[in-house]
Amino acid sequence: EQTKFIKVHMYDHEYKYDHGKVIFPYTGNGIIDMGRFKEIQGPCPPVAPGRYEITIKAVDEKEVVIGIGSKERYFPEKE
Repeated sequence: EQTKFIKVHMYDHEYKYDHGKVIFPYTGNGIIDMGRFKEIQGPCPPVAPGRYEITIKAVDEKEVVIGIGSKERYFPEKE
């Protein structure tokens, strides 16, 4: 209930490439509006699968991180 903003960041560990960051107000309804991730470039590994990490941070009104989560995954999936 103290979350005022959500920060999202995507990074490719295989190719050391920052795909971008975005911050937007948190409404509390659990729905992210379409178009919120336009600043983040989608996965696009040049040759082999990239190892992407998406990090999401919950931020309060003073811009203090009060929660964090991340997930790492290959794209395309490794066989």
